[in-house]
Amino acid sequence: GENRRKANKNNSSGLLGIRSHGKGWQALIEVAGKITYLGTFKTPSVAHEVYLAAKREKHEGCTL
Repeated sequence: GENRRKANKNNSSGLLGIRSHGKGWQALIEVAGKITYLGTFKTPSVAHEVYLAAKREKHEGCTL
């Protein structure tokens, strides 16, 4: 549930395109089957913003 302290391995953030990494959060995006690393950020929300910006840029017509 709702208040699990331990995250699952794949997507510990619960947000698309990011995962925990050491003390930070990595933003990653998949474009045409290739994973592009966008950087590591202090908070999941910042990493997610970067992911969304990249997604808008890379995917024409993305409405996120």
